[in-house]
Amino acid sequence: MRFKILVVVYFCLSLKAAAQLNSDPETLIAKAFELSDANPAQAIKIGEHLLRNPLSNAQRCNVDYLIAKSWLAKGEYGRSLTAAFRSKQLAETGKFERKQVEVPILIAGILRTLQLDGQSGKYLDLAKYNFKLAGKSDASDEFSVRLLLADALSDADKGRVGDALNRISEAKKIAAKVSGNPHLFSDLYRVEGEIHLQRKQYEKAGKCLSESLDMLHGDERQSLLFAEASNALAAVYFQGKEHRQAVGLLLKALPVAEKLDHKPLQESINRQLAFNYLALKNQELYRDYNRRYLKTGDAVDNLESESTNVAFNLISREQELASVSKEARFQKYLYIAMAAAALALICYGLVFFRNKSRVRRYEEIRNYLELETKPADPAPASRREPSKNLVIPAETEQTLLGKLRKFELSNRFTNKEMSLAVLAAQFDTNTKYLSEIINRHSHDNFNTYINKLRIAYIVGKIRTEPNYRNYKVSYLADESGFSSHSSFATVFKSITGIAPTTFIEFVKEEEHAKKAGT
Repeated sequence: MRFKILVVVYFCLSLKAAAQLNSDPETLIAKAFELSDANPAQAIKIGEHLLRNPLSNAQRCNVDYLIAKSWLAKGEYGRSLTAAFRSKQLAETGKFERKQVEVPILIAGILRTLQLDGQSGKYLDLAKYNFKLAGKSDASDEFSVRLLLADALSDADKGRVGDALNRISEAKKIAAKVSGNPHLFSDLYRVEGEIHLQRKQYEKAGKCLSESLDMLHGDERQSLLFAEASNALAAVYFQGKEHRQAVGLLLKALPVAEKLDHKPLQESINRQLAFNYLALKNQELYRDYNRRYLKTGDAVDNLESESTNVAFNLISREQELASVSKEARFQKYLYIAMAAAALALICYGLVFFRNKSRVRRYEEIRNYLELETKPADPAPASRREPSKNLVIPAETEQTLLGKLRKFELSNRFTNKEMSLAVLAAQFDTNTKYLSEIINRHSHDNFNTYINKLRIAYIVGKIRTEPNYRNYKVSYLADESGFSSHSSFATVFKSITGIAPTTFIEFVKEEEHAKKAGT
């Protein structure tokens, strides 16, 4: 009997505690924000639970921002943007000054990560404008630091490293006045270290990144910031040939990235582990982590592609809503049509410029090989029927093809980081349009298209610059943008019909014959 009474009492107390928690969403929101860096999955669950219950608009705005931050900590850029745009709309409607600054900063950071620099700058400018309107508040110093940090990252991306470091220095002075945010200084030192790393100033980079890690304690060492700083410091160790220290640091960061389920960070860490184990001549672990790197890389490519599409859709939708609220019905449809046409024009030009250049350069190579060397028929390119459901306006198509021409005339395709998502972002278009235009006009998928451009580039170098005939195949692979000697050799033969060494020997013999004839 006594036991039954205790059970009833405990049950009643549990119900009372649960009722208090549900009746005080601010408690749950505060708890979820504490979890957003180290346990974002749990923070998202709390946020989604809160959204299913009655909330004020201010609370709903705060919860959407929480969810956006948590998805960002998981590397899910598209989902983070979706929640951030919901929060932004609520902040503007309710005139919630803090969120009118915080949310655009977050959006600008994600768009910069996706290499949508033009759009990123617009949202950063919006955050600065709202910050000026808000006036002085308890959060003013923190906002100043965050805005300076965002500007520093933008300057670094554009090569203005001196300006970036000056902004970091100014931000540190302001951050010294901010209390209750231990991550702020750590983040500043991390970014400063990464800028020095970019400049190959490894000693300065190491000091800054070590300082960043030293500021993190307890649960903070399970956060995204810890994993990012560790990953960057490991790169410094690698450059200093301190491979064992690099491995030790990466093996601490990898479980954090896996717990967060942050695929882009996992890809980078696995890549570094593979390189370090290769340097240590541990072939077994090199193969293991290289396999993980390649597997994660596929997931990251899909993630970036989807996130870029989400970003364009959200931005277009926001522009449409802004037009509806400010203009008459006729003007609304006019602006929407103009925005859509401009976006399609940019996308088309981007794709066209890249595709046309690739076709022209490849035809020159193939004609040369067929007429002069008569190689075996090249392996058939990977082909795909154009999508019958995707309708692209003719004007848009011509614009993208124009941009593809310019791309093919440049050497940007030799960048090893070049992907469908990256190129689509540079063209201000989505991956579906870009992929369709490439396939429609070159009858190749994106990877085959890029590989042909790279082979055309290196064949041209071999034919016109004698020094290239003496370089090792591994150097030629790196010069043309391939990640390995073997993949370069395989692609070269599949496109030209002969191995790269055979082609080099042929060019040497042809040059010798010309000199002998004269």
